[in-house]
Amino acid sequence: MIKLKNIFAIGTIAIALASCSGSKNGGFELKGTLTNSAGETLVLEQMSQKGATVIDSVQIDEKGNFKFEHARLPQMDFYRLKITDANFAIIVADSTQQLNFTGDAKQLGKAYTVEGSPDTKHFINLNTVLQKSNAAFDSLKTAFSAVMMSLQMDSLKMDSLNNVAEKAYMEIIERGTPELIKKVESFPGTIANFSAFNYINIEKYLPVYEKVSVALQDK
Repeated sequence: MIKLKNIFAIGTIAIALASCSGSKNGGFELKGTLTNSAGETLVLEQMSQKGATVIDSVQIDEKGNFKFEHARLPQMDFYRLKITDANFAIIVADSTQQLNFTGDAKQLGKAYTVEGSPDTKHFINLNTVLQKSNAAFDSLKTAFSAVMMSLQMDSLKMDSLNNVAEKAYMEIIERGTPELIKKVESFPGTIANFSAFNYINIEKYLPVYEKVSVALQDK
């Protein structure tokens, strides 16, 4: 039986191989157009468990256009295009992809589009599903916080309420799981799927993880 840690290990191998594959179209390129821009500096960072590593930075011109001409991606990975730490968009790309990014400089991560990177497109599609669950989580948290305040720290009642909240939390996840799985299985051979793994129960849906694992090995 395959384990989750083995899936991530396989993903790492696939990433390493991708980094050695060379450029098919002249190397990595990232350019685009942003509305509501005012000459801000855009920073491209590689994301990891240790934090963010700056790859390159450029300034948006007076028309809202930008282009990273000297960025070199080390491997297929998650990258962040940011103006500030609170205003950013995630892309999933490798050293061969040529991306065209469009969005709003005031809120980069909202309703942005990326052409030239099927991995990023897939990540955006997954994120659309995840945002539905996150909105439900926020509503649940607000409702239960209000009830807890009214209980005046009664530990027995709060323990009971926590159990109810946990059940409601799992129900939200289960409601979104079928749509999430459908999208993951439509494009299993991308590390963009890792963003969905916290929402898919590996014990209950092991074949989904195995399909991603096999697809990454093949890639």
